[in-house]
Amino acid sequence: MTTDRPRGNDSALRYGLVSLGELAMTAFLSRLFRRPRVDAPAWIEVGELQRRLAAGDAVVLVDVRQPEEFTAPPGHLPGAVNVPLADLSDRAGELAARREPVVLVCKTDRRSARAATELLAAGLRDVAVFVVEQTGGTDKGWPSNSYGSTCRWEIAND
Repeated sequence: MTTDRPRGNDSALRYGLVSLGELAMTAFLSRLFRRPRVDAPAWIEVGELQRRLAAGDAVVLVDVRQPEEFTAPPGHLPGAVNVPLADLSDRAGELAARREPVVLVCKTDRRSARAATELLAAGLRDVAVFVVEQTGGTDKGWPSNSYGSTCRWEIAND
């Protein structure tokens, strides 16, 4: 005596398994082909950067302005290296190899924010944009002899 299942149950089961397989494949393929998530850049205030540097924390200061802006008055932060935004993607590997937090600086923090996004997309994780305070400044938007009223650094003119 053989017992046969009704045909309706077989087709419903088959339909359910096919649907489940399609759902799993869709989930897998969407993960495979989606764009990698790029973190938003962090922002660092004057006081926090001063505290980290005073504590001896290893930080790479990268000024992403053009070389003529970097050397012209009012100057740049002491210890900053000049890597113009246009050259940054070619030098991201150098920054990654240092394995130190990167703080990006420019005149208005627009270029440094774009630079941070580029570095994060390139795989660097500890990247921050220096918040340029434009208080008590010059006609070019740079605070006279310092980066903001709470920052007492003299800007280097090397």
